[in-house]
Amino acid sequence: MNLDTTIDPLFTETLIKNHQEWLFEHLQTLNPEEQACLISELKQVPWHIFEKTQNEEELVRQIESAQAPTFVPYELDGNQEEMKSYQVIGEQAIKDGKVALLLVAGGLGSRLSFEGPKGIYPARPISKISLFEHFAQKIKVLQRKYGIVLDWMIMTSFQNEASTKLFFQANRFFGLKQDQIHFFNQSGVIAFDQESQHVLLKDRSHLQLYPDGHGGMISAFKQSNLPKIMQAKGVEIISYFQVDNPLIDLLDPLFIGLHLAHHSSSREISSKIVEKLDENEKVGLFMSIENQLRLIEYHQIPSDILGLKDENDVLKFRCASIAAHIVQLDFLLSCEEDLYIYESIKSLSYFDPIQNQMITKQGRKFERFFFDLIPKAKKSLIYETKRSQEFAPIKNRQGKDTPESSYLLQSEKIKSWLKALGFLDWIDALSLEHIVELSPLSANDQNELSTAIQNGKITLNHPIQDQKVLL
Repeated sequence: MNLDTTIDPLFTETLIKNHQEWLFEHLQTLNPEEQACLISELKQVPWHIFEKTQNEEELVRQIESAQAPTFVPYELDGNQEEMKSYQVIGEQAIKDGKVALLLVAGGLGSRLSFEGPKGIYPARPISKISLFEHFAQKIKVLQRKYGIVLDWMIMTSFQNEASTKLFFQANRFFGLKQDQIHFFNQSGVIAFDQESQHVLLKDRSHLQLYPDGHGGMISAFKQSNLPKIMQAKGVEIISYFQVDNPLIDLLDPLFIGLHLAHHSSSREISSKIVEKLDENEKVGLFMSIENQLRLIEYHQIPSDILGLKDENDVLKFRCASIAAHIVQLDFLLSCEEDLYIYESIKSLSYFDPIQNQMITKQGRKFERFFFDLIPKAKKSLIYETKRSQEFAPIKNRQGKDTPESSYLLQSEKIKSWLKALGFLDWIDALSLEHIVELSPLSANDQNELSTAIQNGKITLNHPIQDQKVLL
């Protein structure tokens, strides 16, 4: 069928400008319904976003002159009085209903060899409850502690939205109120064949789309009804976290208090860090670049920079991100949606109209990152937390950050609490092979664990019969 491209000169001009003239010939092979479908999708593509790609050479130049950032040390280096003052400020904001939670959960479990949303993957070593239920249990405990109902926003993607919602419905929202859980969906972004630069197709009349990264949260959030809902409820602060880290503290009053009152914060966006393990650990790093705080992905940093040491013979750039942020709602809504878009070369499956079948080839994939909001703030605080207490990601089936490594770290955290509480005989009876699991419903921190043991809610049995110990 012929296609009269003169009907819409702007459409024709856009495709030519973006080197997609091949689509005119392809469109002529489609029936009217298919043509209308593909043209409609092409007209919705925000082609302008590909103009704001990060110049890699310029970024390397900037990194070479970067300085180590200043940060607030863990528990303010033990200054109890100062720490308590910030904690009180954070607790008051929580009790006043000014804080809501935002979970980024648009990914699939592909890297874990798991079908379905990553949030359905088992979070804990013994009970094997899902990441979603694990976080829901933590929310229940926080609600009980502060006497509030927490709004929980969850960003899904077109790849997992339906299955995520069905999972929550099937599990009756894990005992939370349905109206306190708010789903919203991130957008998809097109990709290109690396060789031909043709935009990829899903089938003859649809574009192949991919989630646009956690930076897509900003536009997705703004386009939803959530800003109005949160403002009507008096929410001013959002606690942002990602689905693959079961150890994260969802609602840290000290962190919130620092964000609100510390001199290094402009009350716009603040971030948590841990100390990087070694120069080879694959984590994003905070740097001060031209007097601006930036978070740079590890693969963008030259290897010689990663290994730099300071005067104390420790890594110069060691402030590693754990993807935990506090962001002010009005700041988020005021930010332009002009974040850099980052390109990566991946093996992608898509429909080849010439062969009339799905093929797999190298393609150009794009995403945006939430942390590129940080340079938009006047001042941005970074606060160091303990890796052993808040960072045990579940990312890969093999290698680093596996389920097994996370389960071990979760277990070691519970053991450290028991050791600090003086239960040395019980700890000494454990071997490295012993895995300990503690539900947050029983105790969500060391103090709660102490109380639960004293009240007989938790019993430390002797001798220990099983290598898997569920408290």
